Amino acid sequence: MCMEQAQSWLNKARAIHEEKEGAYMRGQMNVEYFVAQLQQRDSIIHSLERSVLEEQCKKQVEIYWLEQELCIMAQLLHGYRKDLKETKVAFIEYTEQFQQPDDPIYKDVGGNGGAVFSVMELDKQMLEKEE
Repeated sequence: MCMEQAQSWLNKARAIHEEKEGAYMRGQMNVEYFVAQLQQRDSIIHSLERSVLEEQCKKQVEIYWLEQELCIMAQLLHGYRKDLKETKVAFIEYTEQFQQPDDPIYKDVGGNGGAVFSVMELDKQMLEKEE
């Protein structure tokens, strides 16, 4: 009877050991699965970080070139403004040196309301004056 009882305890111990070993194996598989998931997520995170850094570098380079273009355009605009001021001053000096008479070059036709004399009209008037 003692031997039977020992045998039943031994069988129970084996069953408990097999159950524990099964649980251990399932736990190991779960750990391996989670480690694989973690590695996959780490690789995704690293690739995203790398792509974000590349994008930031591209944006920085583009910003640098745009700032350079802006600086060049500002210098060009400054040069144009300076040239325009110099041209205005030179034109004012020129107009002061060579003032035009107050009598306009072109005269309006009497009844036409502002038309300029044509060559034929001038010739016609000259002939009338001569007659």
